[in-house]
Amino acid sequence: MGLAAGWAATLLLIEPVVGRMSDRAQRRLGTRYPWIVAGALGAATCFICFPLVVLLGAIAFLRWAISP
Repeated sequence: MGLAAGWAATLLLIEPVVGRMSDRAQRRLGTRYPWIVAGALGAATCFICFPLVVLLGAIAFLRWAISP
C-alpha cells in the first residue's frame, strides 16, 4: 500500500507553490489561518460527500450535487 507515483509527483510540484502562496498571504488574521479554515471546510465537505457517494452511488450523487 502506498501512494502512486503520479500522485506523488503531483504533490511534489504543488506543495512548494501552495507553501509560497501561504507564506506571502498577509491577512489581519495571520498568514496561515485562512489556509487552515479553507482546508477544514474542504475536509468537512469531503467527510459529508464520501458517505453519500457510497450510499447513493456515484451517478445518483452527481445528480444530487448538481441539481438546483
